Amino acid sequence: MRSWRLLLVVVALMLFSMGAFASSNAQAVAPLALDVGSSGTVGVGPDAYNLQQPLPSGPSIGPDHLIHPCGGMFPEPPFQGLSPLAIAYVPGMCSFGYGDIGVWQADGHNYVVLSGFDLRLFHIWNVDDPYNPQLTSSLNFPSGGSASTSIFPFKQGSNHYVSVTMRGSGTGCGFFVYNVNNPASPQFVARKQGTDWCTPHENFVSADANGDADYAWVAMSGEGGSGYKVVVLDLHDLSNMTETGRYQRPDANSNIFVHDVTVIGNRVFLAHWTGGVIIHDKETLAHSINPTPLNPINSIRPSGFAVHHTWPTTDGNHLFIEDETLSSSSAEKVKVYNIADLSNPYYESGIIGPGIAASNQAHNLKILNQSPGHDLLFVGWYKAGTEGFQVDTTGPAPVITATISHRLSQSAAGGYGNAWGVDYQPCTVRGRQTTCVYTGDLTYGLVSDALGYDPALDPYSPESQITDPTSGQNITTCSYTVRGTAHDYYSGVAQVEVSADDGATWSPAQGTANWTYEWTIPADGAYSLKVRARDAAGNVQAPTTSVSVTVSGNCGSGSTPTPTATPCAMSFTDVSPNDYFYEAVRYLYCAGVVSGYADGTFRPYNNTTRAQLSKIVALAEGWPIDTTGGPHFTDVPISHTFYDYIETAYNHSIITGYQDGTFRPDNNVTRAQLSKIIVQAQQWPIDTTGGPHFTDVAVGNPFYGFIETAYNHGIITGYQDGTFRPDNSATRGQICKIVYQAITQP
Repeated sequence: MRSWRLLLVVVALMLFSMGAFASSNAQAVAPLALDVGSSGTVGVGPDAYNLQQPLPSGPSIGPDHLIHPCGGMFPEPPFQGLSPLAIAYVPGMCSFGYGDIGVWQADGHNYVVLSGFDLRLFHIWNVDDPYNPQLTSSLNFPSGGSASTSIFPFKQGSNHYVSVTMRGSGTGCGFFVYNVNNPASPQFVARKQGTDWCTPHENFVSADANGDADYAWVAMSGEGGSGYKVVVLDLHDLSNMTETGRYQRPDANSNIFVHDVTVIGNRVFLAHWTGGVIIHDKETLAHSINPTPLNPINSIRPSGFAVHHTWPTTDGNHLFIEDETLSSSSAEKVKVYNIADLSNPYYESGIIGPGIAASNQAHNLKILNQSPGHDLLFVGWYKAGTEGFQVDTTGPAPVITATISHRLSQSAAGGYGNAWGVDYQPCTVRGRQTTCVYTGDLTYGLVSDALGYDPALDPYSPESQITDPTSGQNITTCSYTVRGTAHDYYSGVAQVEVSADDGATWSPAQGTANWTYEWTIPADGAYSLKVRARDAAGNVQAPTTSVSVTVSGNCGSGSTPTPTATPCAMSFTDVSPNDYFYEAVRYLYCAGVVSGYADGTFRPYNNTTRAQLSKIVALAEGWPIDTTGGPHFTDVPISHTFYDYIETAYNHSIITGYQDGTFRPDNNVTRAQLSKIIVQAQQWPIDTTGGPHFTDVAVGNPFYGFIETAYNHGIITGYQDGTFRPDNSATRGQICKIVYQAITQP
């Protein structure tokens, strides 16, 4: 980014934003931590190149409410194709406090580094737990430094480093290398400046066949006193980096300069501002001055397009180029060229930007290969946030489809700021192997997402409220329909529960977004109503503030009600009163329908087999054992543990077997099968009123009538995306809730 144009704008902000934050130990900067302000002053120590800033301290809050002390963020940032996990930042550091981004893995740990841009040298986070990035270090500028414009992680052997390009004066400008073997204490290694340059703008570190750094490609970008060129530094000896190559267009000037460099394989892609893209052979440019490019010098030079950044597709046949100045809703911010024949590159298509991206500026690019001929292009799209596009290169021309976005900012008016760049690395989220996507946001810090939409990864609690009755209301009837609303940012509300005794006991409500609870009032008196919601990922809302009402309807004896006592002692270590299935498990456990394991657990998230469900339903319905005509299945002999219950269920016509004569008792029961079994056990007539209610359960689905009937009886709900996912396995907790709701209905 040509940020020198912004310096006059941000100087005033810097005066208020810069500062030191005292603490002696590295701390977890949890998602959306509170801004605690500054608590000291920045000093310049004797080692101008190793000024690690003490880490900030202060309280932090979880991600239940999406607020940020820097302001201007969507209260619920819209997202698509990603699973939002966390936002981590340095308290007190807003407005151009973060910039370029890089990732690496070392010794079984995952790390992300962000340049500090106008406020710090760089910040390092440990992201082993992507929900809770740990800020391990945050370094101040070297003496004389004024901005860190780019950062790049690299390795040599077992050693890990980051390279930083610095604006500044004296010893504060140049190309810097820090050893980050201990990310909590980065160590200065070396600084390089040339006889005719001191302020680089961007840098890229290439690697040899072993993955070890070989060269640094340092772009000057027209920075003051450094010219319009790219220089190549040999990194084989970091203590004595030497310049071995350089390139400058013959017509270079203040508008035609090397802004950025990308090195993939044996090709070097030089993004020249208004001069287009020039491609070189890596080893040739690394050891030459102004060698002949591989493509004609003006062959990738669209008119009116300031090429800021480039990245080739994985097959090497296409090249994406980006302009960070364009914000017109009709302008292509990203273009793609065919470079299969470097002697004759040609324009293929472009990306204007989806939604608010169309009127915002794009920034850095990165490509993730997913399979042969299929790439995922990431773009840090400034105030439009993280954008991603599927790129299919298997045909005669690339097919580009917008599939990913995560937008923190509310602005659609263009301008610099927010998402600088995107990077990714393998990660583990809630025991699942996936790809984490990280965005460096100039204002908000480190944005952590998982690739792909997965409701099970939702960390955000739902919200609900009672809208009727209102606090202080006098109710003069002995039955009342309590009403309210519920909402979940991410995975969708799965269950709403209401308490009429200030949270002592809970009962399920009907519906989710707009829910109702039929309250049968046992006696006159004062009541405290509360509501809580649980989402599809299992997050439970803390109960809402009580709605206090008085009942004077001549109900019962007229005495004040007392909470319903727990019918028996239940002490499963993995079932708590906050769980959406708690009341259901307690009811069924105390009725002898379900039991736990020898270790004191109930394991509510375990899947349930067809045999286990047969037993649960038979016991819940109170059916006597009936094995008449059995055995009916070749794989359920008389000696089978669940024989009696399977035969009883069969004789009540709620289960059938397969065409080969088996029952397959150890198969997991699906959500569709569960719906059918419960509807048949309750002998409910098929009711498809209002259907279809789910996008993945069409009228022709063999389970359609049962799923619709279960929905209309209020015992099942779907997901936020409108699906029911009938083929998903049903868990023990889900089954308890559904069975309980069915058998306790009036």
